Amino acid sequence: MPADLNELSPINPDEPKYLQMLANLQGNILKSHGRDHAIHLFLTFNEDSAEVRRWISDFAGRYVTSALHQHYETRELRANEISGRIFGGFHLSAKGYATLNLPNFNLEDFVEDTSANNCPDVYFKAGMEFSGGEINDVPRDEWEAEFRDNEIDALVILADDDAKRLKDVSALVIKSLEKATKNVFAQKGDVLRNEAGKPIEHFGFRDCISQPVFYTEDVEKARANGFEKWDSLAPLSLVLVKDPLSVEEDCFGSYLVYRKLEQNVKKFKSQEAELAGENFLNLAESDRERAGALIVGRFRNGVPVELSAFDTDENLIDFNDFNFLGVNNQATVSRCPYQGHIRRMMPRGETGLDENGKVKIEELQHRMVRRGVPYDGRERDAGGNLLEEGEPEKDVGLLFICFQSSIPKQFGFVQANWANTTEFFNKNGVGIDPIVGQYEADDVSEYQKWHLIWGSNEGKKAFNFESAVVLKGGEFFFTPSISFLLNLHK
Repeated sequence: MPADLNELSPINPDEPKYLQMLANLQGNILKSHGRDHAIHLFLTFNEDSAEVRRWISDFAGRYVTSALHQHYETRELRANEISGRIFGGFHLSAKGYATLNLPNFNLEDFVEDTSANNCPDVYFKAGMEFSGGEINDVPRDEWEAEFRDNEIDALVILADDDAKRLKDVSALVIKSLEKATKNVFAQKGDVLRNEAGKPIEHFGFRDCISQPVFYTEDVEKARANGFEKWDSLAPLSLVLVKDPLSVEEDCFGSYLVYRKLEQNVKKFKSQEAELAGENFLNLAESDRERAGALIVGRFRNGVPVELSAFDTDENLIDFNDFNFLGVNNQATVSRCPYQGHIRRMMPRGETGLDENGKVKIEELQHRMVRRGVPYDGRERDAGGNLLEEGEPEKDVGLLFICFQSSIPKQFGFVQANWANTTEFFNKNGVGIDPIVGQYEADDVSEYQKWHLIWGSNEGKKAFNFESAVVLKGGEFFFTPSISFLLNLHK
């Protein structure tokens, strides 16, 4: 019997009923691969479709990591501190599928759910370039050259904790592609960590705290500090759909959005200091970190600004059992602003609670599973030292990756209806998301409204915090089942 994707209960990978599904499913979807270093290879296939199919099948057999194998590796690491092999993943764009020249292939078989209201026309079948107008993306001719000048057929993800081994293996993979591709280019990412060893991004804030989880052990870990107001458990249907080109049972895949996002750290921190300064929030020197917390929704160490005006409460670092409804279950803006980034990306009860006191499914269905990694492309000398010190204005950022069962219902909906709009759940004029909000040039009708005193609805002031994040290119992909990949050469 195939797995029930709509069942809302954590899955135990050791139960027999899940073994076939997890063996056919690529890793990194239900759980992050967890490696510190990654190389992403973007492929443009040549016209020899038979050679391309052979290479994909060979690569899948040798490198693609299943969700089941990833589970066994994780268990071995925890029990015996033995790290796993190099992680591999393979993903196809709509154009890539067409290039394979498969018998009876029809791109219309890739049907994405648009049952939620206001889903934008942002589809895997169209690709990111042709969906960009719906979400105010910069046009393709402003993308980075490699993304702008190449039609991308596939994405290969390689990751490892050993940077040298990763480099060596990626070189072998690139060499193996000589007969199957016209062009290959790479993007390199490395996890950044703060002094406590926790993952951060280039603006310095904790990353990947609140993610949907699916496995029993991950649910238990997420609930360790309580789940009265927020539960990270999600059904498999949030990220998985049946692989439309596999005839076997328990063969699932997922839609992947890839976006290279450049971060202007100097601009962000300059605006952050201006917002904290005497002309706006007028924060005391010791409280100036709060400006960044209002922008993002958490302090840099992970303390939610909804729960505290300060980052010094160690019990709240990375705390996740909260919503934005205050003590009376009425949405409030006096602590975490409506424009706060994490509030826009994951609202946590803006439409109220259901009859069981939980966040409504109408909000939860738009969540995505994020698997991005920071990148740093600044020039360095032979010893690896930066040639130019200081806060970077370019060449650093995030290789953003998210998985979902429907691009229009999840990534597209969130970007168009929550990040880019000055209206948020019928709250008018609160401004766009200050991190990833995108708008047409010279069309900012209203600035964000910032409350002058944390915890008080009295007094607010307008400040236009402009996004310091710029899209440099990307694509939409589907992550096929391993069974489909292995059978391509037959």
